[in-house]
This record gives sequence, structure tokens and C-alpha cells, in this order.
Amino acid sequence: MTAKPQDLDAYIDQAAALIDLPIDPAYREMVLTYFALSARMADVLSAQPLPPSDEPAPVFVP
Repeated sequence: MTAKPQDLDAYIDQAAALIDLPIDPAYREMVLTYFALSARMADVLSAQPLPPSDEPAPVFVP
């Protein structure tokens, strides 16, 4: 499920406001590009089926 640009725009606005992070308008397009790239990479990873043996453990054991 690739994120829509308008969804990413809204997410960037809300996330930046949540952590009080100003985003310079000169860099906003680069931030949007990065989030779109990250969403595409997440789609590739999410599309890979995991067998039950690869599911995350409920407790971390080193």
C-alpha cells in the first residue's frame, strides 16, 4: 500500500508539529521525497510473506 502524496504531506505536518520540529520550506520537498521513498521500501518488505518461525518473539532473549 503505497502512501499517497497528500497523506504524506499531512503526516509530515502532524509529526513535525508533534515534536515541535520546524521544516524549512526550502527542504520540504526533499522531506516529502524521503518519506515517499521510505514508504515504497516498506511496501517491498511488507509484501514478503513470513513463515511462523520468522514472526517476532514476544520477549527479547539475547
